[in-house]
This record gives sequence, structure tokens and C-alpha cells, in this order.
Amino acid sequence: MKFILKILIFLFLSSSILITGYEAVKYARDSVRILNMQTIVKALDIFYIKKGYYPVSGEGKNVSKMLVEKDFIGKEIRDPVFTSSTVIMDQYANNLLHLFDKVIKFANPELKEKMSILKDLSSEEIPPDFVIAYLSDGKTFEFSVKLESFIVKKKMIEDEGNDDNRYEMGKDLNLDTSINIISPTEIKANNSNVSVIK
Repeated sequence: MKFILKILIFLFLSSSILITGYEAVKYARDSVRILNMQTIVKALDIFYIKKGYYPVSGEGKNVSKMLVEKDFIGKEIRDPVFTSSTVIMDQYANNLLHLFDKVIKFANPELKEKMSILKDLSSEEIPPDFVIAYLSDGKTFEFSVKLESFIVKKKMIEDEGNDDNRYEMGKDLNLDTSINIISPTEIKANNSNVSVIK
């Protein structure tokens, strides 16, 4: 019985750490999203000072790529969900869940709840609307991104923009950079002039 107790304690501690780890990854990606937007907004301000206009948005136009090509930023900015991975965390979570299945009858309700949360987190699909949306007519602009961490999600509401589902920055936060999910792998901007950067 001591061995089972040790396994249950191990599962409780490991699942607690892993659940915190998943949230830390989300928070880190949100921090990168916000920093990326601040970087690109500053680059666009410099672009405007030098050129007298902001790059116009539209389908197939990637303002990040254009700013790199014209030496306003060093590298293309993408949403970090496309550049980070939680594969190792998911594998570790699956190993814990497999072990838990063998001792489930000994687990208390609190451990069962933690393992349920861990199962959800490890199998969670990332929605396709984690993209950078940019809209500009040359005179003004808005960028928006979706945030995922419960720690910073409130910024989407507090940013003074018109879309509480996306974090907005730019010169006119009343532009429509909203994104609709069409399918698990497809999105569409409400405004056809929005540039979508993945």
C-alpha cells in the first residue's frame, strides 16, 4: 500500500506542476504576442515618418515580411503558437495519465480532478484564430491578436478597442480586424482588406 501511496503523491505533484507549466507556456506566448505587436507598431511609426503612409493591408499582403524586406525589422513576426511546441509536455502528461489509469481506484477526488484537467490540457487543440490580423488604408492602422493565458486575457477587454475577443494595438482601435473560425483549420477575417499573418 505504501507503494500505491507514493505513486498517488507523485501523480498529484507532477500533475500540479504540469498544469502550471501549460499555463506558463500560454503566458509566455501571450507575452511574445504583445512584444511582437509593440515592435511592429514602432516599426510602422518609423515607416510612416520616412514614407508618409502606412503599408496598405489586403489579402495576401504580409506587412511583417514587407518590413523585413525594407529593413524596418530584423525578422518576420509570426504568432508564437506556430513557432512553439508543447509536444514534450503532452508526452509527459500522457505518461502520467497512463500511470493514473492503473491506480485510479485508489485516487481521491482532488487527484481525479487534477488528472481530468491534465487530460483536457494535453489533448487541447489550438484554435486557428491565433494569427496576427492587420488592417490599414495607408492613413491609419490596427493590429490584433488573440490571447490565451487567463493571466492576460483581460487585456483584450481593457485595450479600448472594439473587439473584446482580440488584443488590439495601433492608431485606430475601431477598425475591424475580427476573425471568424470557419473550420478547425480555417479562418476568415470579417473585413476582406485584413492581412492575416500566421
